[in-house]
Amino acid sequence: DGTVLDAWLISPAKTNEPKTPLVLEVHGGPHGAYGNTFFLEFQVLAAQGIAVAYGNPRGSQSYGQEYANAILGDWGGLDVSDVLRILDGALEQGDFDDARIGVAGGSYGGFMTTWLMGHSDRFAAGVSMRAVNDFVSEVGASDIGWFLEKELQAPYPDDAGRKLFDGSPMRAASAISAPLLVEHSERD
Repeated sequence: DGTVLDAWLISPAKTNEPKTPLVLEVHGGPHGAYGNTFFLEFQVLAAQGIAVAYGNPRGSQSYGQEYANAILGDWGGLDVSDVLRILDGALEQGDFDDARIGVAGGSYGGFMTTWLMGHSDRFAAGVSMRAVNDFVSEVGASDIGWFLEKELQAPYPDDAGRKLFDGSPMRAASAISAPLLVEHSERD
């Protein structure tokens, strides 16, 4: 829709592959933000010959309130379009292996990873870390359920949890055909 998105691409120094694999990394929050700075996880991937694309879709901080609030009540909508545009922009920058594109992220980035794996066939694999994959259980069993109610504009139990249920990435788990690693920390 013409919105300018900041994004970065780390290409590996060398690779033995004819085409480079690529991982799309999505930040947490959703109101976090990436920047032009060192990120160990990305450097480790690049050192293994894997390119890394990352950026700041709407919902990210540092671009004003309107930008940050653009996804309120609509996780898995406008933000998905932005994340896929960041991927497309990265793919335009080099000769990447379309059969070896991965997606990864933690927290909200994990939500986005699981969402994309269930709603897109563009990814060969995903790593969903510390994700909220079921909004209903997150609201009912965690100390930050209030955050999701606010973010998703789904005050539970007014609609008996319907919006939380329908918007949960796990509702599309049966559509996931590529490998998806779901990681959680012991205290997370």
